Amino acid sequence: IQLISCEKKPLQNETIEIKNTSQNSIVTMQTDKDGKVQMKPKVKDELVISFEGNEIYIPAEEKTFQATSEGKYNITLETNNKLSEQTIVFLDENGNPLVGGMVELKSQDNTVKKATTDKNGVYTWSRSNTEIIETEILCNVINYKDQSIKTKPTACNTSQSYTVRFQKMSTESFIELGLILYDFDKYNLRNEGKSELNKLVAYMKERPSLVVELSSHTDCRGSDSYNIELSQNRAQSCVDFIIAQGIDSKRIIAKGFGETALLNRCSDGVECTPEEHQQNRRTELKFVLEN
Repeated sequence: IQLISCEKKPLQNETIEIKNTSQNSIVTMQTDKDGKVQMKPKVKDELVISFEGNEIYIPAEEKTFQATSEGKYNITLETNNKLSEQTIVFLDENGNPLVGGMVELKSQDNTVKKATTDKNGVYTWSRSNTEIIETEILCNVINYKDQSIKTKPTACNTSQSYTVRFQKMSTESFIELGLILYDFDKYNLRNEGKSELNKLVAYMKERPSLVVELSSHTDCRGSDSYNIELSQNRAQSCVDFIIAQGIDSKRIIAKGFGETALLNRCSDGVECTPEEHQQNRRTELKFVLEN
């Protein structure tokens, strides 16, 4: 008796159960390195052979067997992976990971599951053997050309890995978030900031399912509570501008973080140049999975 996976690979150290209904007995045996066990029933004994599965594999369809004469008989049980690990990696042209990229898993029933890549540019998900298999993976990163992968559904629930390399958008479409800056103690948009937000408006109009969050930040000057309010006003000024260009308010979120995420050493009590403080008065952008 041999136990194999859906990919026809022998499975070692798995338990096979053999019920002898003629003798009213049950034995269990462990498969060897070839996925096999051997036994010697009597002629005309009725056997029910099964693999009940475990945390890795699903149960195999049981086989019944009865030898009508002496000889050697081969019986195969086939199982499948209960779960498989699917991985996708987002990289730029130089092979560096792209953080916060949008992954959209489109399945055979046209449902879409959304996720974002981690600090290593990776998103990993598990698929059970009963789930509908993804047929396409849509890949999106701000300032990079969209990509899509056509997957090849198979009968076996095998682990797979995909790597996507992105190319930057053209200069005229590239959104320079670093230009969305603010004067000290102000939250009104500068002209250069409006120009970049217009690019974002065009980007969102081309992708009607996209939801984004704009987060604004302050430098360390002023009280913590005042800076939270100021940064919220800064984020809201961006959102209001975008909504005024025809983007649904449900697709854009404003969040103010005050001085809680400084980019440099310029915290309270540290003497810094105007240019260093300016670095912290900024707006950032990220994808949102659900609004």
